Amino acid sequence: MSEIIVQEVRPRLFRINWVFSEAMIKDMGMYKETFQLRGSYSELSYTISCHLSKSPAEALKYKYDITVQEFRSDKNSSDQVKSPAEMLSYDSSTWTKTVDNPKLSPTYVWVSSSNPRGKESLLLKMADNWQAVKYCKSMREFLTIWMDFTNATIVENQTASNSFNDISELFFKQTLCDVAFHFSNGKTIGAHVLILSAGSPVFASMFQAKSGRESQARKVTIEDIGRKVFRQFLIYLYTGKAPKLERESMTQSLYEAAEKYKVVSLQRECVQALLQRRLKIENAIDLLIWSHSKAITKLFEIAMKFVTDNFRELCYKSEWLEVIKNHPELCLLVNQRVAGPAPITVE
Repeated sequence: MSEIIVQEVRPRLFRINWVFSEAMIKDMGMYKETFQLRGSYSELSYTISCHLSKSPAEALKYKYDITVQEFRSDKNSSDQVKSPAEMLSYDSSTWTKTVDNPKLSPTYVWVSSSNPRGKESLLLKMADNWQAVKYCKSMREFLTIWMDFTNATIVENQTASNSFNDISELFFKQTLCDVAFHFSNGKTIGAHVLILSAGSPVFASMFQAKSGRESQARKVTIEDIGRKVFRQFLIYLYTGKAPKLERESMTQSLYEAAEKYKVVSLQRECVQALLQRRLKIENAIDLLIWSHSKAITKLFEIAMKFVTDNFRELCYKSEWLEVIKNHPELCLLVNQRVAGPAPITVE
């Protein structure tokens, strides 16, 4: 059995050691434990979820998807362990708070390595969850979480999706940046390795692999994503929101950035924005091709229905000629939908 050991190191600073069981170390997988703080904040309880798995990076053997969230004991809460993708898409509107029972929000939460020379990883706050992805060369025997309530704020109404304003200000003011992204127009955007690594497993692998060029130079050239789109992507990693996500010129490109860097929650938000967008003759074919290439089933079916319902008009467009030339399989699917069910042959 695993064990949680909680200690208040100094007033408002807590160290939580999660000692793994032999089965966890051997089998890996998704695990969850609930713990209660001690001393000054003994009334607060939290849940740690950790998905132990093999790392996709060659130099780093193990991967830890870590989430810390306030424990709920109401009858609507579920004890079922969620996948990292489900935890990323957690809807904070299901949380209920009252003025009579306000919630204390930690100022910082971070995870440290059991190796004295290992790097610490700051957990990024996304709604009510504190999340990070950490990579290691060897499977550790325990995980150490630190929770700092210094300058903690009381939240009486849980409606904000992200209260990590101090860290987001570092990005907006371009302060203390330790990585620079370079674009074809000669401009750059600075960012912070810890935040990027917490929000994207691709960044985490990129910056922690000692042999990687990006981890040494801290300069990354972006050739396949425009600067405006990439800036919105970075804003999402810092704040949990991309202000221009719903703009027609932004959504699909932002989805592709999120897909490349494996930010599942942003992918889902982009798809949701596209599902709510009204299809038009001018954009239907483009969306049909794109949703088919990305295997976004629900969006593809909506675009397919619009195209088949308006096929008499769309088939004379120059865009449809491009479908015939460059996407013959998709063209066949549309033609079959327009023609209707295949006739039944009787032998």
